[in-house]
Amino acid sequence: MKKIIIVTLMILMATAVFAQGKSASAPGQDPRFYRGITTYEPVVTVETSVTQNVTETVETRVIGSGQFNNKKDGNLQDRTITEIETVTTVTTTSVTESHRGAPVSNGKQLEPVVVVTQEVESSFETVVGDWGPAYDVPSEVK
Repeated sequence: MKKIIIVTLMILMATAVFAQGKSASAPGQDPRFYRGITTYEPVVTVETSVTQNVTETVETRVIGSGQFNNKKDGNLQDRTITEIETVTTVTTTSVTESHRGAPVSNGKQLEPVVVVTQEVESSFETVVGDWGPAYDVPSEVK
């Protein structure tokens, strides 16, 4: 009876050891390993910058028949015209590290592969204000 129990235990232990060895993958079977080089997941950083250029000008027009006592001068009106240019730049940097050898080996480190992409988007907007109140132009200015 003792021999049967000991033999059964030995068979169970051997089965556990072999089952454990089969579940682990061989060094060259890792999906990151190809033709002797192991590649790690890339480290990706995304940087966004927004720049606005604002230009403001004042437009003046002559209206009416002039000042109360001087019919040859006109009254003036002003309005503000604002031009806004917005430039959005998205910079994506991807750094991929790799080394020679199996995934768990201490193989020679290879130069990292750095890929930088930039996407630039610009928009232009013009905002025209309302005409302001009329004002007199002094005759001595003209």
